[in-house]
Amino acid sequence: MSEFGTGPVPVEPEADASALGGDVDEDSEADVDGDFDFDLDLDLDDYGSDAPEESVPSQDGLGPATADSDIPTVDELRLFDRAPERNRLLYVRTGLEELAKLESLHLGTAFVGTDLSFDTPEDLADRLGVLPPGYLRDQNIARRMKLTFSREDAADALKRAREDSNSSSLWPDAHYVGELHPVVEWITDKVLVHLGRRQAQVLQVDPRCAPTPVVLTQGVWSNAEGRPTLVAWLAVDRLGEPDPRVRELTPELLAELGIGPDMPDHYSSGDLEDLRPLVPKAVAETRRTLVGLREIADRRSTPAPRVREAGRQLATGTAPGLHPSTRDDAADCLAEAAARLRTSGDPMVRVLAVLEPGA
Repeated sequence: MSEFGTGPVPVEPEADASALGGDVDEDSEADVDGDFDFDLDLDLDDYGSDAPEESVPSQDGLGPATADSDIPTVDELRLFDRAPERNRLLYVRTGLEELAKLESLHLGTAFVGTDLSFDTPEDLADRLGVLPPGYLRDQNIARRMKLTFSREDAADALKRAREDSNSSSLWPDAHYVGELHPVVEWITDKVLVHLGRRQAQVLQVDPRCAPTPVVLTQGVWSNAEGRPTLVAWLAVDRLGEPDPRVRELTPELLAELGIGPDMPDHYSSGDLEDLRPLVPKAVAETRRTLVGLREIADRRSTPAPRVREAGRQLATGTAPGLHPSTRDDAADCLAEAAARLRTSGDPMVRVLAVLEPGA
């Protein structure tokens, strides 16, 4: 769920109980027997594609394999709605409502269908340098933002701006909100700042949904370029048993655990000391799962056939039109580039939340 634009951060031990963290530096073996799927070779520009989605049937958390892979896949994890644009709209609207409560932030917000407008706060205006200067100037975005969550409406606005002789600007009057739009990241950061470092929420859920504590984690492993090659969203429970259970955090599992926008917003104070020891165990299980998936991730990041053929020609001296010294340099560069695509270093683990059975 790429609404979270701040990126993964390491979770360290001895976090506060109200927001639990865990050690990400424990090593463990790769023999994993968990119930999970995972995302490989993540492209943040494409994460959360707005293409029409088909529902993917799942059983025990696993979905069908893709046509060119034996790796099972699941739908992307979206909390508000399975449709990307609708999910993004509800996320932004809910975020603005929460900020009005947390910071008394009143922006004259107006929602009409899939369109949104609000007064631009100063700290958001500071982030808008990534948008075209002409658009910022012509539409006075630093004063009030006009956004749309519909690709069709955005295309219509652009067409009007380009073709209407009465238009005062070539820029549309409504800007489309994609997955990594500055407004989405601004809302995420504004809400997350209310959590301290190395902290995560403790959520109380119906004990019929989660009779024992469940730790929700995110694991990310990257290559030498800093691009994620493996991302896993996991739910770890049965942490008091010798073999904890690890499951992929799917929309179906979220619903099973009672997690969603309409869940009860209440919390009965309890003793969090019993939850603290569970966090390092959950982090260790997450790391163990990631280690077990790394070999598959590396297989998926193997260079494409044309790149492999070019490497073979360079290595065997059959590449046409190259001087031997140039050929050797090209072979070295290609080998280095291929190596940098492979998973390297240590994974980063974030504790997202701990689910505690309510009274």
